[in-house]
Amino acid sequence: MFHLPARSLTVLLCATLGSTAQEPSIAARAASGTDSRAVDPYTKGKSADLERAGYSGAGPFALGGHHGTEEVDALIGAGKLCWLETRHFRLGIDLPPLDLGVADKRARERIRAELRDLAAVMPAIDPETRTLDPWLRAHLYALRCERAYAGFQGVIGRSDPAFPPPNLTVRFDDEWLGLGPYLGQPAKYVVLVFRESTDLRRYANQYLGSDMRWPQRYDLGRGQALMFLTALDFEGNLHDDTALHCHVAFSLVHNFCDGFRGYLFETPVWFKCGYAQAVARRIDPHHPQYDRPPDRRADGRTDWDWSPRVRGLVEHDAARPFAEMATWRDYGPFHFHDYVVAWSRVEFLMTKGDAALARYLHRMKAPLWRGFGTQDWTAVLAQQDRALREAFGFDDPTTLDRAWAEWVGEDGGKSARQSTEKARRPRSSPQTRGADR
Repeated sequence: MFHLPARSLTVLLCATLGSTAQEPSIAARAASGTDSRAVDPYTKGKSADLERAGYSGAGPFALGGHHGTEEVDALIGAGKLCWLETRHFRLGIDLPPLDLGVADKRARERIRAELRDLAAVMPAIDPETRTLDPWLRAHLYALRCERAYAGFQGVIGRSDPAFPPPNLTVRFDDEWLGLGPYLGQPAKYVVLVFRESTDLRRYANQYLGSDMRWPQRYDLGRGQALMFLTALDFEGNLHDDTALHCHVAFSLVHNFCDGFRGYLFETPVWFKCGYAQAVARRIDPHHPQYDRPPDRRADGRTDWDWSPRVRGLVEHDAARPFAEMATWRDYGPFHFHDYVVAWSRVEFLMTKGDAALARYLHRMKAPLWRGFGTQDWTAVLAQQDRALREAFGFDDPTTLDRAWAEWVGEDGGKSARQSTEKARRPRSSPQTRGADR
């Protein structure tokens, strides 16, 4: 058995937020004296109210092997981060109050709908409130993270009961689903959103051994969680709630893809990028997402209407060939048009249906040690070729490129555009993403 060393990855309600069967109930935690602190005004930290709202708790809980919420509070100051534990996530959220009176109509309507859903399980929430306090914003992000998780489960066609208990290795064949109950990971996904980057950097220096200067996706190590951490002041428009929502969703999809069937190797970056863009653009297309390459700043163009760009690239035979893009291991080679093309190619593959997409992900993340022994990138690429062939019927990159170009020419990208075209242009430029390594 092997495991990759820790490294940075460059980022429903009751039924969805509730505790899993593998973990002690809130009542059991209360009986043992380890229940959450009474800091949340909407649940008062009471076990019954947390459980009714679908939460596993509100801290204290572990984040990594050697630290947890109490250590982080002691480091950056107690009361800054709102701690929440859902069915699949452990979250620390520090966001300022949000005035819905200055939000655009589309964002305001979306948030009102989310607040109504939350109020159904937390009656203390007023869905018509004008100002969202930090705890209410934390509850919104808990809901959004769980909905992103449910969306990924819908694509892979697997629900919680399909995945094994933590670190229970029963088989290493086509039915093997990983090392634990969280899409194949043994620990819940961790999301930390800091208001100030200085707090994030103090945390990362102390507990991750890294001076992080931009958003990061990070593997906490064997038997632990995949994490995403960010701060509002890394980029100016992250103070916009919709931009932050897209930002978080983009990196969650990367971690879901890598965590599916266990994080034993990374999913090819073109697919993660394209699928994550598709998810973020369904929230709002006006906030395109760019990851930060290892050696330079990301391309931060504000151009969001990508369908005409795709048509132009195809018409002039200027798109990066799939045979080249498919071999990339990280975001180092990516430029603006590569983001556009990766998104469009995945949108094309998504037209083949969820069953085909699920088959691709299942084949792509099959355990490599069966046929290759030690893992290497050549083995990953060979597995990618098989996954594309078995899931979509493409025998080689040229065949896929030809079919994609025909789809762009016939459809004009309309099916992709229709899902994202009704949002309003933002007032600020898009943010830069965290590095893959």
